[in-house]
Amino acid sequence: MKKFRIISILGPGLISAVSGLEITNIGVFTYVGAIYGFKILWIIVLASIIIALLQQLAVEVGVVMREGVIVKSRKIFGKHLTLIILISLFIANVVTIAINIIGVSFTLNVVSPK
Repeated sequence: MKKFRIISILGPGLISAVSGLEITNIGVFTYVGAIYGFKILWIIVLASIIIALLQQLAVEVGVVMREGVIVKSRKIFGKHLTLIILISLFIANVVTIAINIIGVSFTLNVVSPK
């Protein structure tokens, strides 16, 4: 069971960080890697560590508080500001989906023969 201890330490933060690697990220990483080589590889490692830590922190806060982010923000900020935050989050997700679609089309355009 000791070999699984590292998984319990890393927790869902690492899983969430790794699950954010979509096809557009892989395409962009490949494109940037072709241009810069290994010169900026450290940025990916640093960003992955930061994302994993933030995801882990969010999970731990949720477990300790026994409430989700929306419920907690509604109690702290009120209904109106929470609604503005939710609408902003929705818009950010729509933009992210659009960027993913654009990234896939860009990747297919680069990869496909002309």
